[in-house]
Amino acid sequence: MSCAARHGFDDPVLGTPLCADCFDYAGAVLWNAHAGRLWHRFTDDLRRVTLPGISGLTKKEFAASVRVSFAKVAEYQRRGLVHFHGVVRLDGPDGPGTMPPGWATAAMLDSGIRSSAQRVKVVSADGVVGEQELGWGAQVDVQPVFASESNDGLAAARVAGYIAKYATKGAEIVGVVDRPVTCRKCEGTGAGGACPRCEGSGLGVVIAELPVPAHARTLIATAWRLGGLAEYAGLRLRPWAHQCGFGGNFSTASRLYSITRGAQKAERVAWQKERAAKDSEDAAMMLPPNAITDREWEFAGSGWSGVEADVAAGIREQNAFNREMAAEARTEQAWYGTDGGEA
Repeated sequence: MSCAARHGFDDPVLGTPLCADCFDYAGAVLWNAHAGRLWHRFTDDLRRVTLPGISGLTKKEFAASVRVSFAKVAEYQRRGLVHFHGVVRLDGPDGPGTMPPGWATAAMLDSGIRSSAQRVKVVSADGVVGEQELGWGAQVDVQPVFASESNDGLAAARVAGYIAKYATKGAEIVGVVDRPVTCRKCEGTGAGGACPRCEGSGLGVVIAELPVPAHARTLIATAWRLGGLAEYAGLRLRPWAHQCGFGGNFSTASRLYSITRGAQKAERVAWQKERAAKDSEDAAMMLPPNAITDREWEFAGSGWSGVEADVAAGIREQNAFNREMAAEARTEQAWYGTDGGEA
């Protein structure tokens, strides 16, 4: 099916299926739920299999010569599925402070990205919609990044602005809600049918009454329905139903891609201490001799706010996902060995 009409950018029909009964809503939700894992498989395959194979080196020799660094942001398409914008860079073995060997070229990286993107797959659980083999689509756009505009490619400054643009976008383009639809009292479990707030449904809202387009409402309802099935319990679809099943971080980067969060936090702490000391010194200079300062404290509350609780839940989920991926990598290494041969 196709549409020959021309629509304005703000036309609400953009992104909606021509035939809602034909659209694979379950497949769309499962894609979103597995997209983060597929990105991990892609990066793992690129640095462990594809690039060492192109270079003619073993995995161990390649890692001793080149470090592959990544940064990516997720963006929602209007139809409610996420896709990724990523930057992939070849550094020397010690990170961005060292240059890679001369044979580690942009052409080699281009070839490796296309090969890994075509090869990697993630298989979903065999549930009510059947086993789904999920992979990247045919639209893989690879462009080199250069330091200046004079080269035939993207400039580094343009890429930084490009990534920042998508890092500030959310799911609002799809028309979904900006907070979980689960009941906060029972955290979506329904408490065995005994939760007084949601009457055992686990829902904090009525999905059918959400003020969102019908397409977005159906994606949310599908994520909620699949999230109640035992075979999809590990995907935590219900807590992320408001994001059409996507529960990954909108932005991730490899550890040595750029400045670390630890370094950023330490810089903020140092700045705050310096500012507090200066404010205290300025205040002391303004007080007259023998002045008495009277302060009164009042209890404001304890615990996280709703937004902070959601952020903490997202961090816990990301940490659990990282531990799962690390365990898979250790299992793979134990099976194939350090040189790529079977153990």
